[in-house]
Amino acid sequence: LEIDFNHEEALRYEVKYVPVGFDVETDGTLIVTDSVTKFVINGLTAATEYDVYVRTVCEESDKSAWGYAGAYKTAPELITTMPYSINFDNEAENAKWLFSQEGQANQWFIGVDDDQVVSDKGGKALYISNNGGANAHYNADVASYSWASRAISLEAGVYTISFDWTCFGEEANDYMRVGMLPTTSTFAGGSGAVK
Repeated sequence: LEIDFNHEEALRYEVKYVPVGFDVETDGTLIVTDSVTKFVINGLTAATEYDVYVRTVCEESDKSAWGYAGAYKTAPELITTMPYSINFDNEAENAKWLFSQEGQANQWFIGVDDDQVVSDKGGKALYISNNGGANAHYNADVASYSWASRAISLEAGVYTISFDWTCFGEEANDYMRVGMLPTTSTFAGGSGAVK
């Protein structure tokens, strides 16, 4: 994560980064720098949003209030080994899937469908649910745009992509889009647009 800030001249600066939603006063990691206002923070968790704060230090007892320097999101962890296959029974791999579905009635989940509608082989599956992942039910009366994605690094070449899927939706209204996009693409829950 590259941080670059313009700040008034001071004896030194304190920079603190915290996962979004945490308190800068009590949480986070502190970096002290003399005069550098541009640097890289390494070792962060992939696909995680961080808030970054900066304050000046004129003397040890004279520090400014924390100033918000912005929100940053780290890149997702890439799949680099081919062939790649997933049956959703590996928790470490499941944790690398990204979801964008804030405020949506119908959301993606990885788990065991209690009704065994989608995970008919007894294992886990990726499915849409309107009840917190308990089963693969959805609210057909509400339009939902929910995204599930996994970042893959592909070298030049020819690839075959296949997947098993089941759909119990309404023919004219319910569908699933599958595609390959640059990792810089963003998805917003509630929107069918990709940026």
